[in-house]
Amino acid sequence: MTEQPTLSRRRLLGAGAVVGAGALVGAAPAAASATASTTQAKAARAKTTPFSNITGKALLPPKRIGLMLYTVRDQIESLGFARVFETIAGMGYNAVEFAGYSQGTGPVAPKKLRRLLDANGLTPVGAHGNLDDAAIAAAVDLNMPYTGIAFEIPSGTDTAAWERLAADYNAFGRRAAKHGVIGYLHPHGPAFAPVSDNPDKRGLDILLEQTDPKVFAFEMDIFWAYYFTNVFPGYDPIDWIRSHRSRFPLFHAKDGIHSLGDKVANLPRDTGAVDHRDVGQGTIPFEKFFSALRRRKRSWYLNERDNAAEHPQGSFCSAQASYLFMRHGLRR
Repeated sequence: MTEQPTLSRRRLLGAGAVVGAGALVGAAPAAASATASTTQAKAARAKTTPFSNITGKALLPPKRIGLMLYTVRDQIESLGFARVFETIAGMGYNAVEFAGYSQGTGPVAPKKLRRLLDANGLTPVGAHGNLDDAAIAAAVDLNMPYTGIAFEIPSGTDTAAWERLAADYNAFGRRAAKHGVIGYLHPHGPAFAPVSDNPDKRGLDILLEQTDPKVFAFEMDIFWAYYFTNVFPGYDPIDWIRSHRSRFPLFHAKDGIHSLGDKVANLPRDTGAVDHRDVGQGTIPFEKFFSALRRRKRSWYLNERDNAAEHPQGSFCSAQASYLFMRHGLRR
């Protein structure tokens, strides 16, 4: 891999680059010449950035904005991890979450992936996979703090079923903790449903109560959390965050049209009717949600768009558009 340029890898933004006509423009402005001092270069870039006139403080800490690699899985398949890491680092992303460790040519050893990440200044923060010893070993090799599972349906709908699932998570978490890794769950529909023998509680309530915070955590997908308010009404996703802030170190910033009316009533576990969008182009109230968070600098905010490859200009363009909104459009 070629050596990274000495300019900040957010040069695409600092230089005033924007996504347009499907192209990522990354040329540095002439004002920030190679002979200019660091201070002069920074000043020149600040004057030319299209975001310099935006008012208000950014809601998300820039160094904590990452990408769930499932978003660009088609690019990983065709180009490989090295090219993908270089590209998303150039967009401004600082972290990644894995959705597997294979590219088009086959599996890539986690230690090699770590070297590629380091070469591009990217931090691995988590992975969706199985809760097993192989996942723990990969996390250790990547020096990654979390490893988790994307979605799991319990063996039943009553309290006992959710408690059994919590016991499984605790067992995995204790094994992972011996290696300095924390397990986590990325909940979808069933976790937001009322428990059959205690409608005042939902599956996620029981998991939060019954899992050990020292060894097991949660990742809230903000889109699905709001989407399922249409299916299982009566809750506000922000309430879980306010009551269990330390249990959610990871968030998926995913957008779309989450209010689908009568379509949703008969599709509690179906995602085919979902209209996914780039972050900032849907109906998710990100400003309200993130404004309610305390200790924002302790969490990771990961863009994910399930169908980014369907973007008219491709998944890279989708990832860039979402980054720009997460970095510059979310203000308070």
